[in-house]
Amino acid sequence: CTGSGNLALALAWHEPRARVWASDLSEEAVSLARRNLALLGLADRVEFRTGDLLEPFDTTEFHGSVDLLICNPPYISSVKVNALPAEIIAHEPRIAFDGGPLGIRILLRLISEAPRFLRDGGWLAFEIGLGQGPGILKRIEQSGIYADVSEIADKSGQIRAIIAGPPLKDDVLRDAPETTDRRKYTVFVANVMMEKASICSLWRSGLNAANLYEAKFDWYYQSNPDGVPNALFLSGNDGTQAVGVAAVGHRRMRFNGDILRAGILVDFVVRPEHRTLFPALLLQRQMRHFALQTHQIVWGLPNPKATAVFGRAGYQCIGQMVRYVRVLRSSEYLARYIPRWISRVISPIIDWSLLSAVVLRGFGAQEYIAQWQNRPDARFNDLWERSAKPDQLIGVRDDQYLTWRFVDSPFRAHSFLTIVSNIDQRLVGYAACELLHQTLFVSDFLVDANAPAVSSQLWRELAREGFRRGCTSLSTRFLGSEQVQRQLRAAGLVARDKSPLYAAVPDGMPPLLTEPQWYLTGVDLDV
Repeated sequence: CTGSGNLALALAWHEPRARVWASDLSEEAVSLARRNLALLGLADRVEFRTGDLLEPFDTTEFHGSVDLLICNPPYISSVKVNALPAEIIAHEPRIAFDGGPLGIRILLRLISEAPRFLRDGGWLAFEIGLGQGPGILKRIEQSGIYADVSEIADKSGQIRAIIAGPPLKDDVLRDAPETTDRRKYTVFVANVMMEKASICSLWRSGLNAANLYEAKFDWYYQSNPDGVPNALFLSGNDGTQAVGVAAVGHRRMRFNGDILRAGILVDFVVRPEHRTLFPALLLQRQMRHFALQTHQIVWGLPNPKATAVFGRAGYQCIGQMVRYVRVLRSSEYLARYIPRWISRVISPIIDWSLLSAVVLRGFGAQEYIAQWQNRPDARFNDLWERSAKPDQLIGVRDDQYLTWRFVDSPFRAHSFLTIVSNIDQRLVGYAACELLHQTLFVSDFLVDANAPAVSSQLWRELAREGFRRGCTSLSTRFLGSEQVQRQLRAAGLVARDKSPLYAAVPDGMPPLLTEPQWYLTGVDLDV
C-alpha cells in the first residue's frame, strides 16, 4: 500500500537512523516510488518491493524484528468506489481505493498479520475511513492480539488513525511452545446443556470442586433460579477438542430500586498444557465482550495466577475483597511466638476471658433473640426488602435464592443464625454459616438497614457458637461500605488478606461504581 512511497520516504527523511522497507501490489506504483527514492537520495536506507501487503517480507529476516509497521490501506467500500468523483478515480487504479464490500478487508488482514512481523515492543499504525473507528477498535479489542490500542481523531472528532501494540505474541509467549501462536486458538459459544461431559472434563483439569463436578453442573447450571449460565469454549482452530472454558453466571442485583441483570465470572479453566497467558487472555477477552452483550455489569474474583489476565482483558479493579478473621482459640496462634506447652497452659484463660467479655457486652439485651434454623423462610424476603439503601449495589437475597445457594448446594451444608425481634418475631439479621475445618465461616450476612445495632449481637452470637463448636476462628469475606467494615472490626474481626475484584460495564453505561457502593459477600462470588 505504499503507493508513491510518501510515508516510507518521509519516515526515512525525518529519522536518519531508520531502515525502511515498503511494498505495493501495483508494479506501476512501486516504479514511481523508486523514482521518488532516487530523487531524495535515500536508496541506502529505503527499499521498495512488489507484492500483496506483507507477503514480500514473509521471511525469517523480518519475522519478529519490525519496530513500526505503518500503513495507509484502501478503506473505501466497493460500492462507494464506483461513486467516487472522476477527478479522484480517473487518476489512480481502483485497487488504491477498494477495501472490499465493507471497506475493511485490508484493515482486518493488517491487524491479524502484523504481529508476526512486529518485535517485542513494536507498534502498528494505520489510517481508517470515516465512521470505521468504533468498529475497528472493537475488533482489535476482541482479537486479544495487542496490549494497548489508541486512536487519533481529526478536528471534527472523527477517528482517522489507530495505533496498536505491543503485540502480545512476543512478550506473552516468549517462553511458551510454538502451539501458543494465536492462530492455533479459537473461541466459540458453548451449548451448555449439551456439553456437560466436556465442561466437567475441563473442570477436572483445574477446578477444586471436591470431586463433585457433575453434581455442581446439575446444581449451578441446570437448577439456577437466575437462569442457565452462559459459557465459552477455547479450542484449537481444528475444533477437535476444547482446551479451556469460561462461564458467566447470572445474578440479579438491586441498585436505587431497580433490578439489574448482572453476571459473575465463574469456572475459568485452561488445560495445563495450554496454560500460558495468551490462550487465557484470548478466552477472557472474548468472555468480557460476550457477557456485556446481555448483562449490565459483570465481575469476578480471579485467583492470583489469573489476576494479570483479568487486568489485560479490559476489566477494572474496583476494590478489594477482604477476608476478616477473629481468633476464638489462641493456642495455635500463640505457639508461633512462645513454646507450645506455655501456649496450651495460658490459651484457655485468654480464650475464656475474651469470650466472657463478648457475652457480657450483650448481657441484658432483651429486644432481640438469636435462633438457628436450617433453611430460610418468608421472613428473609421481608428483611431483604427492608435492606435497601440508596446508591448501593446488592444482590437479591430472597428465600428462593438463598435456599438454592445454601440448602440445595451439593457442597458443604449451611445453617442460618437469625436475629429476631422478641416482640413480633420479625427477622432483623442473619448469617449463613458453614464449618471449614476448624473455622466457622460466614458465607453471607445481612442486617436490617433500620437496625444497624443488631450487627454487634449477630457477631457476638457467632463468636459464642464458634467457640461452642470447638472452632479456632470465625471468618468472613466482604467488599463494601466503611460502615460495615467498622462493624466487623468492632466485633473483633481483623483484616487478614485481600483479593482484587475486577468488573466491567457495557459501552455507554455509567462508569463503574466505587467500592463503598457495593455490598458483596461470598454468596456473590464463584462457587
